Amino acid sequence: MAKKVGDLVAVTFWTKVDRVESSDKLLVEDLDSGNKFHIQGKDLIDKTLSADEFSKTEKVTKMEAATKLISLHNIPVTVNFDKANGRNRTLRGRLLSSEPLLGRSYFDDLDIKLGEHRIRLVDHREIRYFIASGTKFIVK
Repeated sequence: MAKKVGDLVAVTFWTKVDRVESSDKLLVEDLDSGNKFHIQGKDLIDKTLSADEFSKTEKVTKMEAATKLISLHNIPVTVNFDKANGRNRTLRGRLLSSEPLLGRSYFDDLDIKLGEHRIRLVDHREIRYFIASGTKFIVK
């Protein structure tokens, strides 16, 4: 269907940077299809959200961390937590669903190859830190 002036549209792709070609041109890989394409234009690149970049840090309680984490729909996030076996794990991905505050959340681990099982569970009580929207939230 053809777009017309005045249409409201959204463009959402979950990508990983494959190559930085210049300050205003990136080659990226679509994490849902595996296709590669360019993102071009400094204004567009500056508006992208990153699971890795942060310019400020904030110390939060476990409850504050859980409250913030479950509100991160459609935001790339890095979350560091201790697994049930006690090993530390860092996951980069997107929130799929969550239980009440000190429960658990399901994430799509976007560092796992397309076609493999990518859904991972994060226990809110075991979070050490997470990065989202330019802030690193450290659980005190």
